Amino acid sequence: MANAAMAEAEDTERDKPQSSVARNAAITFVGTLASRLLGMVREVLIAATFPKEVTDVFFVAWRVPNALRALLAEGAASAALGPAFSQALAPTEGSKEKNLPRLREVLSRVGGAALVALAVATIAGVLFARPLFQLVSGGFNGDRARFELGVTLLRVLFPFLFLMGWFSLGRTALERLGDFSTGSKASVLQNVAFVLAPFALVPFAPALGINPIVMMAIAALIGGLLQVLYLRPALRRRGLLVRPTLAPDPALGDVSKTFVTMLYGQLVYQATVMLSARLLATLEPGSASWNSYAQRLADIPQGLFTVSLAGAAAAEMERAAVAEDRAAVARTYERTLSLSAFVALPACVLLAVYSDAIVPLVFGYGRFAQGEAAARNMYEVARSLQWQAIGVALFAFVHPTNRVFSAFKRRRPILTASTVALISYSVAAVVLAKARGHIGVAAAGAISAAVQLGVLLVLVSREIPVRFGNVLESFAKVLAATGVTALCALGAVRWLPVSSNTIASKLLAALVGAALLVVYASLTWLLRCEEANEIVRRVRRRSRRET
Repeated sequence: MANAAMAEAEDTERDKPQSSVARNAAITFVGTLASRLLGMVREVLIAATFPKEVTDVFFVAWRVPNALRALLAEGAASAALGPAFSQALAPTEGSKEKNLPRLREVLSRVGGAALVALAVATIAGVLFARPLFQLVSGGFNGDRARFELGVTLLRVLFPFLFLMGWFSLGRTALERLGDFSTGSKASVLQNVAFVLAPFALVPFAPALGINPIVMMAIAALIGGLLQVLYLRPALRRRGLLVRPTLAPDPALGDVSKTFVTMLYGQLVYQATVMLSARLLATLEPGSASWNSYAQRLADIPQGLFTVSLAGAAAAEMERAAVAEDRAAVARTYERTLSLSAFVALPACVLLAVYSDAIVPLVFGYGRFAQGEAAARNMYEVARSLQWQAIGVALFAFVHPTNRVFSAFKRRRPILTASTVALISYSVAAVVLAKARGHIGVAAAGAISAAVQLGVLLVLVSREIPVRFGNVLESFAKVLAATGVTALCALGAVRWLPVSSNTIASKLLAALVGAALLVVYASLTWLLRCEEANEIVRRVRRRSRRET
């Protein structure tokens, strides 16, 4: 018993510098996993229920408020609010307690200003939906019916932006108090509403005289409202259910400056999203749908690993930055890069090399898998997924690197890298779309991510004393394990019947996929990857407590 206690104490001490990032990321992971899986079910239901000519319109319209959500409500706003909330929570002189009254004050005043801005943006979007949809769709090559449907969808969808901004305020405040689970669980409700819509809402569309796909837009609003309501009990328990006000506050200045910088960085990224929407709308019918279905699959590792790890690391880096402890920021950053490599690289590589088996397994149902176009649909989604998976793997390192600069409120590096990325994407997308269609658009995203990551790595080495040698050692082990697993996946696609649209093939594809995960886990354990060892130590500690 004594030896067990000593071993546990040693493990705990060794894990101390890194445990909070992994723990918070794991908490976020669970909710995000459920949300992403439901999101995938949502895409499967849309593909099986509606023709691709209609889903093209929905996905182009959905990109606008969804991009603005990431731009205004979550991306830039979260990056700006996080440091402000962390600063507000810093103990006053002579005290060790978190300054909750100051956090409430900042949340009320900054929240009031943010909600007014979001309301104005939402109203403007509804009023100017027609010219905005013309801009992002190019008029669908003169197809008047599809264009008018897109305008209707955009007007219905725009209030989603306001709801997500409201949600982001509460979620960011809770996370700075260590509550990562509530916001993560709430995000599941969005896709619950989407999944239920084809059964609970779409059947009523004919009686209401509206296109059935409009019901999916209404489901988006219901899901957004459910997320906001889910946060209220947790906010009330922590005394953060405050009334928004427009009173001035010193924090507004810092938030505004950081927001503008992060807004530009996010704007660059979302400009690529809008450019891709415009290009996809001008390509052959089905291009936007193929791209969107592949993106949904690629979003699984991005949401589960990239966003979860970067979000968890951000809180740690912000606290260290407030104390001007650059060495602590560097250690957290190194650990986040290693964890990102351990989970994101194999996931993305397997999505790319095993795509011909994954796509029929996930989307081989209903209208999407029927008729002469079924094989073409599967092929196009798989080819797009290969390139999008590469881009997600690269973004797994872009996100935490950006968080380093935002923790120190350093704006210029983010602006520089984002500008270079936009230029590279614009050139590559226009050129490759002409040569390879929607696949070229996906490839341009991967090229842009590689360029952005290269610039950021050079700049971050000047900001903090990061030791890339430590990261490279972990990266080499992960890459070796991933490479062997990828070869097994390629062999399975080539020699096993895992790519057809039969039930037997789908079952085999699922079993092989599970086996590939076991292969990777076994290889990382044999190679003594620190990340795998950490998981083993946590399991052992849990088993000791239970016995």
